[in-house]
Amino acid sequence: MFAALGQITFQALNSPRELREQFKYTFAKHDVVEDRPRLQWLANDLETIHLEMLLHPQLGNPATAWAQLKAAAEAHRAMALVFGNGEHLGYFVITAIEKNPLWLADDGSLIAIEVSADLTEYAFGAEVDPQGPPKPAGPPIAISPVPPGSLSGAGPVGFTTGLDSNGNLTIVGPNGQIIKTIPAPGVSAISTNPASPSTAAPNPDDVPTSVITRAGA
Repeated sequence: MFAALGQITFQALNSPRELREQFKYTFAKHDVVEDRPRLQWLANDLETIHLEMLLHPQLGNPATAWAQLKAAAEAHRAMALVFGNGEHLGYFVITAIEKNPLWLADDGSLIAIEVSADLTEYAFGAEVDPQGPPKPAGPPIAISPVPPGSLSGAGPVGFTTGLDSNGNLTIVGPNGQIIKTIPAPGVSAISTNPASPSTAAPNPDDVPTSVITRAGA
C-alpha cells in the first residue's frame, strides 16, 4: 500500500503521479502613521495537498474506485491520511475532485482514468482538547431533571430543589417555605418576578406575557 485516505487505499500503480503539499502562515498587517506597516503573526493556516493518481484495472475496477472517492468527498468528513511507511500526515477533507478518462471501452465503460483531488487539513485542535476536563455528569445549570410535581433533589444544606406542577424550578427552605421560583424554560421572568412592580411603565420592546408560551407547548 502506498497510502490510505480513510478507507480508500492507493496501491503502487495508482499512487499519486503528483503529490504537492502547501503550508501557509497568516499574518495581520497593521498600518502605522508615517511609517511602514507592521506585521503580526496570527496562526499557521491549514495545510493543503493536491494529488493526481491513475486508477487502472490491474488494481480493481476504476469506476468503483472513482465512485468510492466521490462518495468520500460527498460525505464531508475528515479522514486520516497515512502513508504505507506509517507516517500520519493528519486529517483531511476532500474539497475538490476531477476525473479525466484516459481509456474507454467501445461501450463507454471506464478502463483507466486519471483523478486529481484537493485535500484541506481539518484542525481538531480548536475543537477537541485531549487534556481538557471531563464532561460534567450533572445537568446544565438551571435545568432540573426532577419531573413536574416533585420537590426532591440535592441543594444547599437544609434546602431542596425541584420542579413544581407548572414546571418552574423551585427552591424550598428547611421549614418548607418557598425561597425562590425560577420560571420554566419558555416563560418570561417578568411574569413571576415579584421585584417587578405591575404599575411600572411598559417597555416598548417587552413581549406581553399573554402571548408567551412554554417551550414544547
